[in-house]
Amino acid sequence: MAFYLHHVPGRLRIQTPRLQRTQEAAQAACDNVMTIDGVCEASANPITGSLLILYDRQRLAPAQLWEALCERGLVSGVQPIPDEGGVTRITLPHTESTPDSDELLGAVARFAAEKLLEHFATALIGALI
Repeated sequence: MAFYLHHVPGRLRIQTPRLQRTQEAAQAACDNVMTIDGVCEASANPITGSLLILYDRQRLAPAQLWEALCERGLVSGVQPIPDEGGVTRITLPHTESTPDSDELLGAVARFAAEKLLEHFATALIGALI
C-alpha cells in the first residue's frame, strides 16, 4: 500500500497504515478531528487506513487545518496543502521496511513541499512567458 494524501478545497483524505490498527484507533482519530473548529464531518476506515475530513472553507483555511492536525498528533511536517486552492495529490510508495508514523508523515510532508515548489516554479515560469 502507498501512503497517500488528497486535497480538494473543503475535503482532505489521508491514508496511512497508522489508522489500520483497529476500529478504536480510527474512531479516536475521527473524534479528535471533529474537535477542530470548522470541520463539518470526519470519517475513518480502519480497513483502508483512510481518514476523510470535510471542512468549511469559509471558516478554516488549509494551513489552519494542517496546523490543527499537527497539534493533535495526526500528521506532522511542513504544510503540503496550498491555501489558494486547487487539487493536491501526494503518493509515497511503500518500502520494504515500514517507518514509524512520525517518520512516514515527515517524509510525506517533505515530498509534498517538493511537489509544491515544482508546481509554483512552473506557474511562475508560465506567468513570465
